[in-house]
Amino acid sequence: MNREEYAAQLESKNGYCECPELQSLYGERKGVEGLVGRYNLLKRNIDFDGQSEEDRTFIRIYEGTERALHSATDKYRESACRQIKSGNLVLRLHDAENFRPLRDISARDFLKLQNTKRPIITTHCNSCNQQVDVIRG
Repeated sequence: MNREEYAAQLESKNGYCECPELQSLYGERKGVEGLVGRYNLLKRNIDFDGQSEEDRTFIRIYEGTERALHSATDKYRESACRQIKSGNLVLRLHDAENFRPLRDISARDFLKLQNTKRPIITTHCNSCNQQVDVIRG
């Protein structure tokens, strides 16, 4: 297994819990996931070189979806950061060479790691330990 396969394996463990503190975050994540699906569908089926009015219409829809996706992703990340700061989400550092979790880390340690290494970090509900997301450095 390599680093990317390990991260993909971790992503398959992402889920949802019933803890009330995280329900708004889950709603935002579902919105992002829906936009990702729409964006990928449009990207696969669009003719960027097309000159017809229909092609230009689809390109405008694609561009609007792309902007909406970036905006929703930013909002989700901001919400996740608030949840981390409020103690509802826990950051867990993983060993990307031996493919195992190492330890929970603070937000400060997370920021330091982002500037120095390519960490794999998972976020977990602090109440029930459900894995919520994977952050790849």
